[in-house]
Amino acid sequence: MRNDAMKSFEKAGEDLQQASASFFENKKSMLLAFLLAGIIFVGAELILKGFSVPAWLFPCPSIIAKEMILNFKYILPDLGITLMEIFVGYVIAIIIGVSLASLFTRWPIFDTLFTPYILLMVATPMIALVPLLMLWLGFSPLTKIIAVIMGTFPVILINSAAGFVRTDPKRIAIAKSLGANEGQIFRLIRFPSALKSIFTGLVIGGIFSIITAVGAE
Repeated sequence: MRNDAMKSFEKAGEDLQQASASFFENKKSMLLAFLLAGIIFVGAELILKGFSVPAWLFPCPSIIAKEMILNFKYILPDLGITLMEIFVGYVIAIIIGVSLASLFTRWPIFDTLFTPYILLMVATPMIALVPLLMLWLGFSPLTKIIAVIMGTFPVILINSAAGFVRTDPKRIAIAKSLGANEGQIFRLIRFPSALKSIFTGLVIGGIFSIITAVGAE
């Protein structure tokens, strides 16, 4: 009994050390990223001033930062609209992407039918379709929201579906042997197992949503 307790304490200590190392490693990476950004900022400033590059051709970073601060009150209203379009489109894309991924996983016939079209949407730059959307729907924020949805949900869908499919079949078999239905298997086994892939899709989808919204505007 005592040996078991000692092993538990040792295991807890090892887990704590790994968590601490991961935390400090992440802080170190963030510090290096900020340091690199500072070096690029200062380097660009020195090079542009050293070669007397005119501001109209390539302004110094300090000039850009100064003008952004002075004129931020003019940027803010438009920035709010853009962020609204990104947020609404991104949330709807998450709902559509994860829902369709679960549908494709549960009924493979839908996967067979619609996957080629989903891959085609991923391969097609959504920016190229924005003019067509504007011809159909006009220049309202709704057009940009739809563009964000169309440019984002396929990436979330593909990553989520991959996570659902890669669930350990042994866990599913054990759950079925204990009488679990498909809904319980999805909620208790497939979805938790796929969280890593889902979050990967959310990160990539977030990048796509920003690019699509800004490009549409």
